[in-house]
Amino acid sequence: MTNQFSTRLCFFLVVCFALVAAPVFSQGECRWNEGHFPQGPVGDVRAMAVYDDGSGPALYVGGWFKEAEGITVNSIAKWDGIRWSALKGVEPGGAGTDFPVEDLVVVDDGKDRFLAVGGQFMRAGGKRVWRAARWDGQRWLGFSGPRKMGFDDDVFSLEVFDDGSGSQQLYAGGWFVRAGGSRAFGVARWDGRRWHPVGNAEQPGILGAALDLVVVRSGPLEGLYAVGVIVDVARLQADAVARWDGERWVPLPGQPRIWDARAAVQFEDGDGQGLYVAGRGWDYGEWARASLNRWDGQEWNGVPGTFYPNEMNGSFRALLVFDDGSGPALYAGGEFKLLGENGSENIARLTCVSTKSVEVQK
Repeated sequence: MTNQFSTRLCFFLVVCFALVAAPVFSQGECRWNEGHFPQGPVGDVRAMAVYDDGSGPALYVGGWFKEAEGITVNSIAKWDGIRWSALKGVEPGGAGTDFPVEDLVVVDDGKDRFLAVGGQFMRAGGKRVWRAARWDGQRWLGFSGPRKMGFDDDVFSLEVFDDGSGSQQLYAGGWFVRAGGSRAFGVARWDGRRWHPVGNAEQPGILGAALDLVVVRSGPLEGLYAVGVIVDVARLQADAVARWDGERWVPLPGQPRIWDARAAVQFEDGDGQGLYVAGRGWDYGEWARASLNRWDGQEWNGVPGTFYPNEMNGSFRALLVFDDGSGPALYAGGEFKLLGENGSENIARLTCVSTKSVEVQK
Protein backbone atom coordinates (compact mmCIF):
# COMPACT_ATOMS: atom_id res chain seq x y z
CA MET A 1 0.00 0.00 0.00
CA THR A 2 0.79 3.53 -0.45
CA ASN A 3 -0.42 4.89 3.00
CA GLN A 4 -0.40 8.51 4.19
CA PHE A 5 2.75 8.21 6.30
CA SER A 6 4.84 5.73 4.29
CA THR A 7 4.73 7.80 1.14
CA ARG A 8 6.12 10.86 2.94
CA LEU A 9 9.28 8.85 3.57
CA CYS A 10 10.09 8.80 -0.14
CA PHE A 11 10.64 12.56 -0.12
CA PHE A 12 12.50 12.28 3.22
CA LEU A 13 14.87 9.86 1.49
CA VAL A 14 15.52 12.30 -1.37
CA VAL A 15 16.41 15.05 1.08
CA CYS A 16 18.29 12.97 3.66
CA PHE A 17 19.72 9.97 1.87
CA ALA A 18 23.18 11.42 1.40
CA LEU A 19 23.48 11.76 5.17
CA VAL A 20 21.68 8.56 6.10
CA ALA A 21 23.40 6.14 3.77
CA ALA A 22 26.30 8.01 2.22
CA PRO A 23 28.54 4.90 1.87
CA VAL A 24 26.10 3.51 -0.72
CA PHE A 25 27.28 6.16 -3.21
CA SER A 26 31.03 5.78 -2.56
CA GLN A 27 31.43 3.89 -5.86
CA GLY A 28 30.44 6.91 -7.98
CA GLU A 29 29.37 10.51 -7.99
CA CYS A 30 25.88 11.83 -7.35
CA ARG A 31 24.54 15.33 -7.80
CA TRP A 32 21.28 16.84 -6.69
CA ASN A 33 19.01 18.40 -9.35
CA GLU A 34 21.50 17.95 -12.19
CA GLY A 35 20.26 20.05 -15.10
CA HIS A 36 16.89 21.78 -14.85
CA PHE A 37 14.46 20.55 -12.24
CA PRO A 38 11.68 23.06 -11.56
CA GLN A 39 10.51 23.83 -8.08
CA GLY A 40 8.03 21.25 -6.85
CA PRO A 41 5.05 21.67 -4.56
CA VAL A 42 5.42 24.50 -2.09
CA GLY A 43 4.18 22.94 1.13
CA ASP A 44 3.62 19.55 2.73
CA VAL A 45 3.84 16.45 0.49
CA ARG A 46 2.03 13.49 2.08
CA ALA A 47 1.50 10.94 -0.72
CA MET A 48 2.98 9.83 -4.04
CA ALA A 49 2.03 7.39 -6.78
CA VAL A 50 3.05 6.60 -10.35
CA TYR A 51 0.06 6.61 -12.71
CA ASP A 52 -0.24 6.35 -16.51
CA ASP A 53 -3.21 8.33 -17.79
CA GLY A 54 -2.53 7.26 -21.37
CA SER A 55 0.27 9.72 -22.05
CA GLY A 56 2.92 7.70 -20.21
CA PRO A 57 3.82 7.06 -16.55
CA ALA A 58 4.01 10.20 -14.43
CA LEU A 59 4.58 11.01 -10.78
CA TYR A 60 1.55 12.29 -8.90
CA VAL A 61 2.01 13.95 -5.52
CA GLY A 62 -0.59 14.92 -2.97
CA GLY A 63 -0.53 16.81 0.30
CA TRP A 64 -1.28 20.30 1.59
CA PHE A 65 0.11 22.88 -0.84
CA LYS A 66 -1.15 25.46 -3.33
CA GLU A 67 1.47 25.81 -6.04
CA ALA A 68 4.09 23.88 -8.01
CA GLU A 69 6.49 25.74 -10.31
CA GLY A 70 4.31 28.82 -9.94
CA ILE A 71 1.20 26.98 -11.15
CA THR A 72 -1.88 26.74 -8.94
CA VAL A 73 -2.42 23.03 -8.33
CA ASN A 74 -4.20 22.87 -4.94
CA SER A 75 -2.88 19.84 -3.04
CA ILE A 76 -2.32 17.47 -5.98
CA ALA A 77 -0.01 17.80 -8.98
CA LYS A 78 1.49 15.79 -11.84
CA TRP A 79 5.20 15.67 -12.81
CA ASP A 80 5.77 14.19 -16.30
CA GLY A 81 9.56 14.48 -16.21
CA ILE A 82 9.58 17.92 -17.81
CA ARG A 83 6.99 20.07 -16.08
CA TRP A 84 4.44 20.22 -13.29
CA SER A 85 0.76 20.46 -14.16
CA ALA A 86 -2.56 20.73 -12.37
CA LEU A 87 -5.40 18.21 -12.35
CA LYS A 88 -8.28 20.41 -13.46
CA GLY A 89 -10.85 18.11 -14.99
CA VAL A 90 -13.84 19.55 -16.83
CA GLU A 91 -15.77 20.97 -13.88
CA PRO A 92 -15.54 24.67 -13.04
CA GLY A 93 -14.03 25.79 -9.78
CA GLY A 94 -10.29 25.43 -10.25
CA ALA A 95 -7.73 22.66 -9.97
CA GLY A 96 -7.06 20.01 -7.37
CA THR A 97 -8.78 19.76 -4.00
CA ASP A 98 -9.93 22.31 -1.43
CA PHE A 99 -8.24 20.60 1.56
CA PRO A 100 -5.31 18.18 2.06
CA VAL A 101 -4.75 14.94 0.17
CA GLU A 102 -3.58 12.14 2.48
CA ASP A 103 -3.09 9.14 0.19
CA LEU A 104 -2.92 8.06 -3.46
CA VAL A 105 -3.18 4.61 -5.01
CA VAL A 106 -3.63 3.27 -8.53
CA VAL A 107 -6.65 0.98 -8.97
CA ASP A 108 -6.97 -1.47 -11.87
CA ASP A 109 -9.83 -3.93 -11.40
CA GLY A 110 -9.82 -5.24 -14.96
CA LYS A 111 -12.60 -2.89 -16.08
CA ASP A 112 -11.54 0.53 -14.83
CA ARG A 113 -8.14 2.04 -14.18
CA PHE A 114 -7.82 5.26 -12.20
CA LEU A 115 -5.92 7.13 -9.52
CA ALA A 116 -7.79 6.99 -6.22
CA VAL A 117 -7.34 10.03 -3.99
CA GLY A 118 -8.29 10.25 -0.31
CA GLY A 119 -7.97 12.96 2.30
CA GLN A 120 -9.67 15.77 4.16
CA PHE A 121 -11.09 17.57 1.12
CA MET A 122 -14.73 18.09 0.17
CA ARG A 123 -14.23 19.15 -3.46
CA ALA A 124 -11.99 17.94 -6.29
CA GLY A 125 -11.82 19.91 -9.53
CA GLY A 126 -14.82 21.91 -8.38
CA LYS A 127 -16.98 18.80 -7.88
CA ARG A 128 -18.29 17.89 -4.44
CA VAL A 129 -16.86 14.47 -3.62
CA TRP A 130 -16.71 14.15 0.20
CA ARG A 131 -13.09 13.17 0.96
CA ALA A 132 -12.46 10.59 -1.80
CA ALA A 133 -12.29 10.94 -5.57
CA ARG A 134 -11.09 9.30 -8.79
CA TRP A 135 -8.87 10.90 -11.43
CA ASP A 136 -9.10 9.09 -14.79
CA GLY A 137 -6.55 11.29 -16.55
CA GLN A 138 -9.14 13.69 -17.95
CA ARG A 139 -11.66 14.43 -15.24
CA TRP A 140 -12.56 14.03 -11.59
CA LEU A 141 -15.20 11.51 -10.55
CA GLY A 142 -16.67 10.91 -7.14
CA PHE A 143 -17.14 7.69 -5.19
CA SER A 144 -20.59 8.73 -4.13
CA GLY A 145 -22.61 5.61 -4.91
CA PRO A 146 -26.40 5.62 -5.10
CA ARG A 147 -26.88 7.97 -2.13
CA LYS A 148 -24.64 10.65 -3.67
CA MET A 149 -22.38 10.87 -0.62
CA GLY A 150 -18.78 10.02 0.14
CA PHE A 151 -17.30 9.90 3.66
CA ASP A 152 -18.49 11.71 6.77
CA ASP A 153 -14.92 12.12 8.08
CA ASP A 154 -11.32 12.07 6.89
CA VAL A 155 -9.79 9.29 4.75
CA PHE A 156 -6.15 8.62 5.66
CA SER A 157 -5.27 5.41 3.82
CA LEU A 158 -6.07 3.67 0.52
CA GLU A 159 -5.14 0.13 -0.56
CA VAL A 160 -6.04 -2.43 -3.22
CA PHE A 161 -6.74 -5.95 -2.00
CA ASP A 162 -8.19 -9.18 -3.37
CA ASP A 163 -10.33 -10.65 -0.61
CA GLY A 164 -10.79 -13.90 -2.53
CA SER A 165 -13.24 -12.62 -5.11
CA GLY A 166 -10.58 -12.72 -7.81
CA SER A 167 -10.33 -8.97 -8.39
CA GLN A 168 -8.39 -6.15 -6.80
CA GLN A 169 -10.82 -3.83 -5.04
CA LEU A 170 -10.22 -0.48 -3.38
CA TYR A 171 -10.23 -0.23 0.42
CA ALA A 172 -10.28 3.05 2.35
CA GLY A 173 -9.35 3.63 5.98
CA GLY A 174 -9.87 6.62 8.25
CA TRP A 175 -11.92 8.19 11.03
CA PHE A 176 -15.29 7.84 9.28
CA VAL A 177 -18.38 5.93 10.38
CA ARG A 178 -20.35 6.34 7.12
CA ALA A 179 -19.32 5.75 3.51
CA GLY A 180 -21.68 6.35 0.60
CA GLY A 181 -24.45 7.04 3.08
CA SER A 182 -24.19 3.60 4.72
CA ARG A 183 -22.64 2.59 8.03
CA ALA A 184 -18.98 1.65 7.58
CA PHE A 185 -16.77 2.05 10.62
CA GLY A 186 -13.15 2.95 9.91
CA VAL A 187 -12.76 0.80 6.77
CA ALA A 188 -14.85 0.59 3.58
CA ARG A 189 -14.65 -1.33 0.28
CA TRP A 190 -15.52 0.03 -3.18
CA ASP A 191 -16.95 -2.56 -5.60
CA GLY A 192 -17.06 -0.27 -8.63
CA ARG A 193 -20.55 1.04 -7.87
CA ARG A 194 -20.85 1.65 -4.15
CA TRP A 195 -19.10 1.52 -0.78
CA HIS A 196 -19.58 -1.46 1.53
CA PRO A 197 -18.68 -1.90 5.20
CA VAL A 198 -15.76 -4.23 5.87
CA GLY A 199 -17.31 -6.05 8.78
CA ASN A 200 -20.56 -7.74 9.73
CA ALA A 201 -24.06 -6.72 10.80
CA GLU A 202 -23.06 -6.62 14.45
CA GLN A 203 -19.95 -4.53 13.87
CA PRO A 204 -19.68 -2.95 10.38
CA GLY A 205 -15.95 -2.25 10.56
CA ILE A 206 -13.62 -1.23 13.36
CA LEU A 207 -14.35 0.96 16.35
CA GLY A 208 -11.77 3.71 16.21
CA ALA A 209 -9.60 4.81 13.29
CA ALA A 210 -7.63 3.03 10.58
CA LEU A 211 -4.69 5.38 9.99
CA ASP A 212 -2.96 2.87 7.73
CA LEU A 213 -4.07 -0.16 5.71
CA VAL A 214 -1.40 -2.75 4.91
CA VAL A 215 -1.61 -5.74 2.57
CA VAL A 216 0.78 -8.67 2.99
CA ARG A 217 0.39 -10.52 -0.31
CA SER A 218 2.11 -13.84 0.46
CA GLY A 219 3.63 -15.92 3.22
CA PRO A 220 2.38 -16.84 6.68
CA LEU A 221 1.22 -13.27 7.46
CA GLU A 222 -0.77 -12.89 4.24
CA GLY A 223 -3.84 -10.68 4.62
CA LEU A 224 -5.24 -7.19 5.11
CA TYR A 225 -4.32 -5.28 8.28
CA ALA A 226 -5.70 -2.08 9.78
CA VAL A 227 -3.32 0.03 11.87
CA GLY A 228 -4.32 2.88 14.17
CA VAL A 229 -6.50 3.02 17.26
CA ILE A 230 -8.82 0.04 17.36
CA VAL A 231 -11.17 -0.40 20.31
CA ASP A 232 -11.61 -4.00 21.40
CA VAL A 233 -14.93 -3.91 23.22
CA ALA A 234 -14.69 -7.52 24.40
CA ARG A 235 -11.41 -6.87 26.24
CA LEU A 236 -12.15 -3.21 27.07
CA GLN A 237 -8.86 -1.99 25.61
CA ALA A 238 -7.45 -0.24 22.58
CA ASP A 239 -5.27 -2.18 20.15
CA ALA A 240 -2.95 -0.98 17.40
CA VAL A 241 -3.41 -3.64 14.72
CA ALA A 242 -6.25 -5.87 13.56
CA ARG A 243 -6.42 -8.40 10.73
CA TRP A 244 -9.40 -8.98 8.45
CA ASP A 245 -10.29 -12.69 8.47
CA GLY A 246 -13.00 -12.43 5.82
CA GLU A 247 -15.82 -11.93 8.30
CA ARG A 248 -14.56 -9.71 11.09
CA TRP A 249 -11.61 -7.68 12.30
CA VAL A 250 -9.52 -9.68 14.76
CA PRO A 251 -6.97 -7.84 16.95
CA LEU A 252 -3.60 -9.51 16.86
CA PRO A 253 -3.10 -11.31 20.17
CA GLY A 254 -0.66 -10.27 22.86
CA GLN A 255 -0.32 -6.63 21.85
CA PRO A 256 1.38 -4.50 24.51
CA ARG A 257 -0.56 -1.47 25.70
CA ILE A 258 -0.19 1.25 23.08
CA TRP A 259 0.05 5.01 22.98
CA ASP A 260 -0.38 5.51 19.26
CA ALA A 261 0.18 3.51 16.04
CA ARG A 262 0.86 5.27 12.76
CA ALA A 263 2.22 2.94 10.06
CA ALA A 264 3.15 -0.66 9.27
CA VAL A 265 5.03 -2.60 6.62
CA GLN A 266 5.98 -6.22 5.95
CA PHE A 267 9.75 -6.80 6.10
CA GLU A 268 11.79 -9.98 5.58
CA ASP A 269 14.47 -9.82 8.24
CA GLY A 270 16.98 -12.36 9.53
CA ASP A 271 14.21 -14.29 11.31
CA GLY A 272 11.85 -14.45 8.33
CA GLN A 273 8.71 -12.51 7.57
CA GLY A 274 7.61 -9.91 10.10
CA LEU A 275 5.01 -7.17 10.31
CA TYR A 276 6.71 -4.03 11.64
CA VAL A 277 4.47 -1.43 13.28
CA ALA A 278 5.54 2.13 14.14
CA GLY A 279 4.07 4.61 16.57
CA ARG A 280 4.65 6.75 19.62
CA GLY A 281 5.44 3.84 21.92
CA TRP A 282 4.07 0.55 23.17
CA ASP A 283 4.33 -0.20 26.87
CA TYR A 284 6.49 -3.21 27.78
CA GLY A 285 6.41 -2.37 31.46
CA GLU A 286 8.59 -0.36 33.84
CA TRP A 287 8.42 2.70 31.57
CA ALA A 288 9.98 0.86 28.62
CA ARG A 289 8.13 1.84 25.45
CA ALA A 290 9.23 0.68 22.00
CA SER A 291 8.41 2.89 19.00
CA LEU A 292 9.00 0.04 16.53
CA ASN A 293 7.47 -3.38 17.13
CA ARG A 294 7.58 -6.67 15.24
CA TRP A 295 4.82 -9.29 14.92
CA ASP A 296 5.92 -12.72 13.64
CA GLY A 297 2.51 -14.37 13.71
CA GLN A 298 2.98 -15.65 17.24
CA GLU A 299 4.37 -12.90 19.45
CA TRP A 300 5.32 -9.24 19.66
CA ASN A 301 8.82 -7.93 20.24
CA GLY A 302 10.01 -4.37 20.63
CA VAL A 303 12.85 -3.73 18.19
CA PRO A 304 16.18 -3.04 19.98
CA GLY A 305 17.34 0.53 19.66
CA THR A 306 13.83 2.00 19.66
CA PHE A 307 12.96 1.96 23.37
CA TYR A 308 12.08 5.23 25.08
CA PRO A 309 13.66 6.92 27.02
CA ASN A 310 17.01 5.09 27.13
CA GLU A 311 17.46 4.46 23.39
CA MET A 312 15.33 7.07 21.59
CA ASN A 313 13.16 10.15 21.99
CA GLY A 314 10.20 10.93 19.76
CA SER A 315 8.25 8.68 17.42
CA PHE A 316 8.20 7.01 14.01
CA ARG A 317 5.54 8.10 11.51
CA ALA A 318 6.57 6.33 8.29
CA LEU A 319 8.04 2.99 7.24
CA LEU A 320 9.37 1.86 3.88
CA VAL A 321 11.36 -1.17 2.66
CA PHE A 322 14.01 -0.09 0.14
CA ASP A 323 16.90 -1.90 -1.57
CA ASP A 324 19.78 0.48 -2.35
CA GLY A 325 21.79 -2.30 -4.00
CA SER A 326 23.13 -3.80 -0.81
CA GLY A 327 19.93 -5.66 0.04
CA PRO A 328 16.51 -4.70 1.38
CA ALA A 329 16.50 -2.53 4.51
CA LEU A 330 13.78 -0.96 6.59
CA TYR A 331 13.72 2.83 6.59
CA ALA A 332 11.90 4.73 9.33
CA GLY A 333 10.98 8.40 9.23
CA GLY A 334 9.35 10.66 11.75
CA GLU A 335 10.15 13.09 14.51
CA PHE A 336 12.75 11.34 16.67
CA LYS A 337 16.34 11.13 17.86
CA LEU A 338 18.08 7.79 18.21
CA LEU A 339 20.65 7.80 20.98
CA GLY A 340 23.94 5.95 21.23
CA GLU A 341 26.85 5.35 18.89
CA ASN A 342 24.74 4.97 15.72
CA GLY A 343 22.22 7.65 16.60
CA SER A 344 20.40 9.72 13.99
CA GLU A 345 17.53 12.17 13.74
CA ASN A 346 14.20 11.93 11.88
CA ILE A 347 15.26 9.19 9.48
CA ALA A 348 17.17 5.95 10.02
CA ARG A 349 17.94 2.67 8.28
CA LEU A 350 17.48 -0.63 10.07
CA THR A 351 19.43 -3.73 9.00
CA CYS A 352 18.86 -7.09 10.66
CA VAL A 353 20.66 -10.39 10.77
CA SER A 354 17.92 -11.41 13.18
CA THR A 355 15.70 -9.57 15.59
CA LYS A 356 18.25 -10.43 18.25
CA SER A 357 20.92 -8.53 16.31
CA VAL A 358 19.84 -5.15 15.02
CA GLU A 359 21.95 -2.28 13.76
CA VAL A 360 20.59 1.22 13.33
CA GLN A 361 22.61 3.23 10.83
CA LYS A 362 22.93 6.93 10.22
